Amino acid sequence: RNVASTVHGQVRVTEQQMASDIIHAAKLLASDPRIGSDKIFHIGWSKGGNAGLAAAIESSIDIPGENGLPVAGYIEFYPYCGFTGDVFSNAKVLILHGSEDNITPLAPCERLVSEMQAAGSEVSLKVFDGAHHGFDNWNSSTIGPYSGITIRDTSDKCTIVFSRQSHSVSADGKHSVGDYQSRIAFLKACGVRGANIGGSPKYRKIVEQTVIDFIEEKEGSTSVSKMDFTGTYRSKLTGRINEKVRTRNPEVRLVQKGHEISGTFGNSEGNIFGKVEGSVINFEWETASSLWSGTGRWTIKPNSSEFVGSWFNSYLGEGNWNLTKVK
Repeated sequence: RNVASTVHGQVRVTEQQMASDIIHAAKLLASDPRIGSDKIFHIGWSKGGNAGLAAAIESSIDIPGENGLPVAGYIEFYPYCGFTGDVFSNAKVLILHGSEDNITPLAPCERLVSEMQAAGSEVSLKVFDGAHHGFDNWNSSTIGPYSGITIRDTSDKCTIVFSRQSHSVSADGKHSVGDYQSRIAFLKACGVRGANIGGSPKYRKIVEQTVIDFIEEKEGSTSVSKMDFTGTYRSKLTGRINEKVRTRNPEVRLVQKGHEISGTFGNSEGNIFGKVEGSVINFEWETASSLWSGTGRWTIKPNSSEFVGSWFNSYLGEGNWNLTKVK
């Protein structure tokens, strides 16, 4: 790419390109038999945090099935969170942010975290009161001016949509960030100058402990990796099928053996087979006649017997497929 640094030229490399780098680096680490994938974490700051979020969110990467894992978790300091759409993450995510950050404002992160949680992601936001961008500069508490460009507009024109169809278009459809010139135009439309930056040394101990707790899973959340997913489920399947929005409620029956999942849906209507990866079941489905087939993903909500998920078929379309365990 011939880009040595993105500090003073952040549009020269996209967050999606950096996200791809993160996934490939994690895969390289995981290929070493001495390193378990459950020990690989990403940590990023500002634009590096943006890239971490993009890597955690499957639909933002043009590497099907390679999001999140083999990264066990993402730790992102004051990222820009102006994303929406299909924002599910296989891996757990921790965002650390300052309440007074006016370079990458807090409000979009609050919205993104809410959307990610609604999609079934394990994500948490830690806010430090009075802290600015760069609050983890433990050597100084001086708050000074920042001369770079920042985006504080939270309208649709300045919010990027993640989906299978596109990961580089604004919510109003007027801007793309898929290439250098388009990103320049996007910044001209959404960027402003005039912000502050500075450290908050008083938060050092709590920040360090928060990160350690996240890595060591001391948050008290239920571990779903040891759960048995065998059982019968009530389901709600919705989506656009052959240009028509439809809703169905096929019963789903699953059997788990180790990390493998098999099962059926409907009245012998079709088969399901896949693999359990932590809190996620990535699966393939096919109708009994093998006429239609596709892929899907279910994620269990923390401390519950409910799954949120989706299905996809390149011809029929895509939609949501949620489950509730009944026995």
